[in-house]
Amino acid sequence: MNLRCWLLIVLVLLAGCSKPTVAKSGGTVLVYRLAPNQTVRPEEMAVALQQRLVASGFSDASVTAHANGVRIELPGSGRADVSPVKTLLTKPGQLEFLICAERGSDDKVIGAAEDVPNGEESAEKGYRWIRLDAKRVEPDSKMVVRKGRAGREEVLMLVDREFSITGADFREAHATVEGGVPCIAGALSAEGGHKMGYVTANNLKKRLGIVLDGELLSAPIIQSKITDRFQLTGRFSQQEVDTIVAMLRSGTLPGRLEAEPASEEYVEPKK
Repeated sequence: MNLRCWLLIVLVLLAGCSKPTVAKSGGTVLVYRLAPNQTVRPEEMAVALQQRLVASGFSDASVTAHANGVRIELPGSGRADVSPVKTLLTKPGQLEFLICAERGSDDKVIGAAEDVPNGEESAEKGYRWIRLDAKRVEPDSKMVVRKGRAGREEVLMLVDREFSITGADFREAHATVEGGVPCIAGALSAEGGHKMGYVTANNLKKRLGIVLDGELLSAPIIQSKITDRFQLTGRFSQQEVDTIVAMLRSGTLPGRLEAEPASEEYVEPKK
């Protein structure tokens, strides 16, 4: 058999193994615009979103730049399948670990924070107010809570810029189950472990706030120094755990999309 025949066979095999497309298999096409005041290029956003979707198990998804935004093709996805994808697309995925301010031990910072009007506080001053959902995290008597902008509850967190711990400090993350409850486990990088060790050793018996995109997800009490392995527990659904793991694996998005798609089209599969 000559070389040309071998090449034809290889091409046929590759064509048969090609990724499914919406045009062939049907599915959903989403178009999103970049949110206002974004400096990221659509091409950069498309690459970051492609990585996030692949990390979440949507290996057949295709993300391309489209005008002032992105176009997402989800082969084989029905109308009910796109809800978790929309969450992945529209959440920046900025994960942080911050110590909850406590009355009795952080009164100086608390006094400064409570004297500042809403919207004027700054992490430069060593504190930050973040959103609180009392259904997810029930505040105790030591935590500092106020009514913030738009009437939403906010909780006061301490900020140490020198020992800032974010999702970038994670080396590995995966979904797991503890006591029948979905949670996240994994490992920190060497630098992340150093920072986490310092923060937890100096804040024993205080609450370590797990913050995602400016909202407190969980606030477990620090029982001992943490340096390498970690486990994040809270009132998480399995979908929330999977979403957070995907964000940790793919990193924070370089920009934001508008909250709702500019268009959403479902394509029937070819018969």
